[in-house]
Amino acid sequence: DISKGEGIDAGFLKEVVMLSAIFHDIGIPESLKKYSSLEAQYQEQEGPPVARELLSGIGVRPDIRERVCYIVGNHHTEDSIDGIDFRIIWEADFIVNIEEKNIIVEPKNFMKEFEKNIKTAAGKKYAVERLKDFF
Repeated sequence: DISKGEGIDAGFLKEVVMLSAIFHDIGIPESLKKYSSLEAQYQEQEGPPVARELLSGIGVRPDIRERVCYIVGNHHTEDSIDGIDFRIIWEADFIVNIEEKNIIVEPKNFMKEFEKNIKTAAGKKYAVERLKDFF
């Protein structure tokens, strides 16, 4: 929905956003297996090789595959956001993690966290719809 709201409805960016949304947490099983941990650093470390292998296996174009692997390998690192595709994944992941209570934000800090993490117009609209109980 954020992607669509930002006018990304076809092509390279659409493919990257869709595949990144699917694969961004692909490192979790390997992180648990190797480190018995869900820590972000392990997810970012272990995710790209798994994503690369799976994306190669289904014939994803190399440029799309590598962009997805970059996002998978940095999806917990805000300073690594370098494009609208990554921004959309960041915002969507933030919203879902708030909804699923994977991120706990004190009510007094909610607006600060919202403003820090949600930058796109479509992301703001979507977040308000999905997180209305937090406002």
